[in-house]
Amino acid sequence: MGEAPLAALSRQQAGVILNITSRSFAPAGCRYENACWPLRSTRARVVDPVTAALEQVALVDAVTIRCLDASLVVKTWAAVAHSELLKGTIVKSRGAILLPNMPSAELKPIVEFIDTVALNDVDAAAARVEDNLKATGIEVQYRLVTLAYNFGMHPLMKAVADALRFIVDNAPGMIRLRQLGSVR
Repeated sequence: MGEAPLAALSRQQAGVILNITSRSFAPAGCRYENACWPLRSTRARVVDPVTAALEQVALVDAVTIRCLDASLVVKTWAAVAHSELLKGTIVKSRGAILLPNMPSAELKPIVEFIDTVALNDVDAAAARVEDNLKATGIEVQYRLVTLAYNFGMHPLMKAVADALRFIVDNAPGMIRLRQLGSVR
């Protein structure tokens, strides 16, 4: 938003102050010319409440997600980066997330994905989904893509959709339909 004098801030605006900038200077003629003398500025940087809350929550390394039958721990910065839902929930809850109707069996793949896959690492996301698909099956992957959609996790949605598209495209029935379609 910009800078505003501290005296002009309302109580509401004062709640979103991130920090008061410090300035250092050495008084003219001082024999310690290279010394820094801190001076508090009378101006503050004011930002929106969501950014302020995210920076406060970022001080916490991990967030606990309490679900139906367990508590799972996820890295705060990774959860905020991967999921729009978790980002908003972490901001509102200040670090503790309650999902009382979700079983841990469905939430564990989401947490593992957040903790192990970098945000823009498409290859790692695809490899993780393919490994899970081999181990769990299509039914679990359908639930995973639904949860990814609900959590706002676009890289996970894309990785699951790509893996399932590959399976559908290479199914014997689909191959035969394409062959019949190209004959005409």
